Amino acid sequence: MKTKLITVFCIFLVVLFLGSLSAQSYETAPDPVADIQVVVLSKEFGWQGKIRIIGIVKNIGADYISKPHQQAAYLYVTDPTGKTVTNIIGQLDFTTLKAGQEIRLTYDTAWDTSREFAPCFKLVIQYDPDINKDGNSNNDDRDTANNVKTLCEAEINKQYRDELPLLIKIQPIVVEIIK
Repeated sequence: MKTKLITVFCIFLVVLFLGSLSAQSYETAPDPVADIQVVVLSKEFGWQGKIRIIGIVKNIGADYISKPHQQAAYLYVTDPTGKTVTNIIGQLDFTTLKAGQEIRLTYDTAWDTSREFAPCFKLVIQYDPDINKDGNSNNDDRDTANNVKTLCEAEINKQYRDELPLLIKIQPIVVEIIK
């Protein structure tokens, strides 16, 4: 029984130690992350309206400090698969992102939920090919797997349907008459 308890305690200490190592690397390395949100600006005829695509780059790691022209965020329109870029609709160069700081690109466009093969939108964080070799560890992205985010028709249409018209959002006031 004593051996089992000591073994469990040792495993606990190892897990605690490894957890503190990963937390430390998280806090000491920059990690800009790509995300996309959609906001419904207006609705006409129930299926048509205007939406705002918001590309967000948020640094979830340590301060990101670099030089000009070494990194940028690009917002693209793609084909319905999200793979083939058809148009660049926004670009934002950045040099510094403090821990927790974010930058945004916005794009307003007409939207028709009945449209077949609607486009997707893609946000990509791109770096100079040799950025990891410049001797500056403050601009080495900890996790490059989170530098691309795509938003396609199904998610946009869901947000469009879930966004109730203004008149429906207003809650009626209940008046109770006491005699």
